[in-house]
Amino acid sequence: MEKNMTLRLLLILMFLMFMQSTNADQKEYDHFATGFPLNGSHVQAECSDCHVQGLFRGTPSNCQECHNNVIAQGKTPTHFSAIGDCDDCHSEYGWETNIVEHSNFNELCSNCHNSTRKAGKPQHHVQTTEECDVCHSTIGWNIAFLDHSVIEGDCFSCHNGRLSTGQPSSHIHTSQFCEVCHSVQSWSIIYFDHADVIGACESCHNNQPVIGKHKQHIETNESCNECHSTINWDPISFNHENIVDNCIDCHNGDVAKGKADDHVSTNADCFYCHTTQTWSPAVFDHSTITEPCSACHKQKLGHIETVEECNACHRTTGWLPADLNETITEKPAIRFNRHFNAYSGGR
Repeated sequence: MEKNMTLRLLLILMFLMFMQSTNADQKEYDHFATGFPLNGSHVQAECSDCHVQGLFRGTPSNCQECHNNVIAQGKTPTHFSAIGDCDDCHSEYGWETNIVEHSNFNELCSNCHNSTRKAGKPQHHVQTTEECDVCHSTIGWNIAFLDHSVIEGDCFSCHNGRLSTGQPSSHIHTSQFCEVCHSVQSWSIIYFDHADVIGACESCHNNQPVIGKHKQHIETNESCNECHSTINWDPISFNHENIVDNCIDCHNGDVAKGKADDHVSTNADCFYCHTTQTWSPAVFDHSTITEPCSACHKQKLGHIETVEECNACHRTTGWLPADLNETITEKPAIRFNRHFNAYSGGR
């Protein structure tokens, strides 16, 4: 009896020594030599987890050949449809996704990015039925290219200063939508409909948002549309009643047409002789002339000889009648004949 008991104890001891030796060999085995080094979660795996039924030769080394839900855990029923290998997205340290190789997926973006499986459209996303890749890239959510033709809402639903660039503080006051003046290619104005503007001309045309009065513009308190149209700055329908400056401030040859080179010399302003409708005819006021008569009225052939100025004999209201001045140098008989045969016009 004692002999049998001793034999049994000996067998048990030998078995335990054998198992200890086997485990030691297993732990000391250099798996790197097989061409498949153990890293991450594979270090903790038991040999039998991969080497089914103790088979070592022919054990798969590719992820999907082992992680096929037969040998080891594979794709779950909710896994995205992908044609790539596991390590395209996962690492040996866990199933958590490190980087997603979108080129391996053969599903629509929205099948994953539906706010359930992965991040989808936020509540303030513009209204569209298009797939993510129409505007976004796989690098990030920042918009790579926006195709406005796929947007269902109006411009302002996005361009409101929160979702995307909206009207700046200096924008003209209008209740119209962006597309009335802008295009989807650029904010630069393509067509401007002044009928949609709420404020006065100068609320925009003040050299801040857009061009306003230039430095040479005549002084006036009136709005732009008193003289200009919404089609162009020129031609001008000019209302002189709204001008606060003198004529010469504008009609100086720089801002607007001024005196011609052969204009009579005078210090008087334009309105003394001219009207705001036209330059001619002029109501001529000789009292404003600073030069002598002969500076303008040249003596005609046949006029009696004299060194006097026109106003010595003539009046500013007409050439005739004339008051003969005794300073005329011709003989009386000749002077008499010339005087009574005189003609109107200049001398």
